[in-house]
Amino acid sequence: MSALRLPTHPDGTISRYRDVLEREQTAVDGPKGHVLITRNGNFKPYAVWHSDQITTIVSTDDHAHAIRSACVAVGLDVQRLDFSALDADH
Repeated sequence: MSALRLPTHPDGTISRYRDVLEREQTAVDGPKGHVLITRNGNFKPYAVWHSDQITTIVSTDDHAHAIRSACVAVGLDVQRLDFSALDADH
């Protein structure tokens, strides 16, 4: 999986981490908690979920949509996301 660039948010943190299987995943932190964006393989959808729960908030093939959904879940205003750093194809 090629590394995606991440958007930024002035009120939260969007960061990359490696899971136990060494897959690159995304974490979003905000006033309402911590949400993970995970993907089980290159052609699998992104799953957005709270780090302390097992239910999925949303499942999508679009990384930007996954980030927006994660931001809403942690209480960040999606209008304040800066997607200018994202790769053109994502």
